[in-house]
Amino acid sequence: MRAKHKIHAHFDTSFAALSAERFAEAIESLGIRELVVGVDFVFGAHAAGNVEFLRARGLKVHVVKPVLVAGRPVSSTRVRSSVADGDMRSAAKLLGRPFTIRGRVKRGAQIGRSLGYPTANLELAQEVRPKSGVWGGRVRILPQGEWRPMIANLGFRPTVSGKEYLTELHLLDFKGNLYDKELEAEFTLFLRPEARFKNLDALKEQIRLDEVRFRRSRAFHSALRSSGARLG
Repeated sequence: MRAKHKIHAHFDTSFAALSAERFAEAIESLGIRELVVGVDFVFGAHAAGNVEFLRARGLKVHVVKPVLVAGRPVSSTRVRSSVADGDMRSAAKLLGRPFTIRGRVKRGAQIGRSLGYPTANLELAQEVRPKSGVWGGRVRILPQGEWRPMIANLGFRPTVSGKEYLTELHLLDFKGNLYDKELEAEFTLFLRPEARFKNLDALKEQIRLDEVRFRRSRAFHSALRSSGARLG
């Protein structure tokens, strides 16, 4: 049985400048003899390489037909656009599964804890993320934790003059230490855009209202059923 290997190539200006010839040589140096690509696959600087270029070098190339959703090919551009617009239903149809983010919990300013809503501040492992604002959804501790309801705040925290984009998750009815744990989160209900409040008390009251609204929603009860838990 052949060993499986994952290769992560950092795409930068030097990588983008590789000629089609050099790119093909790099593929061959890895011992790759067979490729599976999409119908619009091109490579190398100025998109000079294509399927026929590789076949001429003796590589076996399989071309996969596009998958259509709503009469249009599925593409990473369509997925990113749906996620950025907050249209998670469309993103899920394109992906064939719900869109989620993953990240490791890092230490933050603990402002949420002082408001009575402790949050897990995620260091994201990806660039694509939903539009800024307050979301309801579900989250789990990887690798095999159960899903549970959560409220998330994505953005710059204007009330406290935040300057860094943060992904903060509040796990409902949860007690425990999440630092350095890896979480996966799914966003299902957009509650409101990010806003600036006159003080922390006003922010705390709005968070309470966000929680009340989420707990009354179908999204909350769906997350509750997936957890198998009995939450308040």
